[in-house]
Amino acid sequence: TRVLYDPGTEVAFHRENTEIAPVVRRSADAVEVTVRAQGSAPVIDEDGYPVWYQPYPRVEIAPKRSWADVVGWALPLYPEHSAPFDPALEAKIAQWRTLRDPAARMTAALREVQNEVRYFGVEIGDNTHRPNPPDQVWRKRYGDCKDKTLLLVTLLRRLDIEAAPALVSVGRGRAIGQSVPSASVFDHVIVRARVDGRTWWLDPTIAQQGGDPRQLDLSDYGLVLPVTAGSDALEPVAAPAEAASGVEMSERFEPAADGTSATFTVETVYTGLSADRQRRSTLGERRDEVSRRFAEFYRKRYGALDVLDSPAIEDDFERNIVRIRERYRLEAPFDVAGGVRALDAYADVLQDISTLPQQSARSGPLDYAEPGRYRHSVRVRVPERWKPAFRAERIDRSGPAFRFERKVEVTGDEVQLVYDMQVKQGEVAADQVAAHLEALRKVRDELSATLRFNIPAALDDAQREQRLRALLQDVIDGDASDKGGKP
Repeated sequence: TRVLYDPGTEVAFHRENTEIAPVVRRSADAVEVTVRAQGSAPVIDEDGYPVWYQPYPRVEIAPKRSWADVVGWALPLYPEHSAPFDPALEAKIAQWRTLRDPAARMTAALREVQNEVRYFGVEIGDNTHRPNPPDQVWRKRYGDCKDKTLLLVTLLRRLDIEAAPALVSVGRGRAIGQSVPSASVFDHVIVRARVDGRTWWLDPTIAQQGGDPRQLDLSDYGLVLPVTAGSDALEPVAAPAEAASGVEMSERFEPAADGTSATFTVETVYTGLSADRQRRSTLGERRDEVSRRFAEFYRKRYGALDVLDSPAIEDDFERNIVRIRERYRLEAPFDVAGGVRALDAYADVLQDISTLPQQSARSGPLDYAEPGRYRHSVRVRVPERWKPAFRAERIDRSGPAFRFERKVEVTGDEVQLVYDMQVKQGEVAADQVAAHLEALRKVRDELSATLRFNIPAALDDAQREQRLRALLQDVIDGDASDKGGKP
């Protein structure tokens, strides 16, 4: 690589995963920088890295600047705007100003920009870096990250909330802390707001984001550069203490008296980031399509079924909780072998967070899962005279990034199987990956279980006779139908 700069330019460098040193030659005509690599060792891409990590040799070359210089470049792009909005938005601003709580005013403005202005940009010419005027963005109802950020900043300032744009890197996260200061380090912009002396980070490009903005986790961005007078350093974005994600699924089987069919109910509760994702996917579909898709999932698991109730979806946007209830009649969920009924159970909720990476032999860190609680419980009502062929048990597994527990409880006429996994951290350091994967493999072995029930011989014979009578009746009814009359 050969780069030419104007004569007298001071050049800065940053290197990752390489000892190759740039060579600088100065002349009256130019400053020439060259980087040469030959016979480089191959790099195996292990995939599944945290956003801030990359394994390849990398050399950054740029004119020597400071972060304050980058802020000085960006400030004129985000000027104060005093042009009025259309009457409808002006009315909303007046209404928001009546809210005494500044956090409530901040939330109202954020949701308006997130959900009423489509995330779409035409980034050509001057608009590659300069946002459009906020009144124009609102009138067109679309804009890219720069447009939506300047619109939100303008609204917050109208609501007496201190706000400023903040440059971030989606592609590199906190790794920009080692980069040479340059505007090209950044590929996204969000908002820094200050309420009651505390700093909050808001991303106006995320649609259908529920809950309190002060509990939203944007820590993947790692470091940001606020575009405000006097800013001369990157600031960290930490995860709020209250931030959490999670999924809790409760399944209940109620076998019929004959021990073949069963009523099956499912309730799934999504919180935090999991609720945001579910809201954007499920709530964007037609209800009949959601019902069809959910029913097909359980047909693959348990065979033929009837949908007793279409999925009921409740969205508590303020608390950021999405709750889905389903109800089916399973024709034959139990495997029948003599006097034994067996039900196969699997912890679907834990499937994704227990998936092993494509590359297990690793030298780099691992991006694991969103911190939070993931719980899957299976309850079976035990019919009279059925006897569980298993005992209560408890299994604990833990690794550097999670804690796992599996419990089987037998109480009265009910059996409960509970899978509970607490993800403590979202990524695993390179020196802990081996221990993490070893513990995760053991967890995967515990995700499935077969619940067996013994049925007394007399009851089993009676059920067999009942099924035989039903079969014979079907044959008789079919014969009568062929003759056009009753048997």
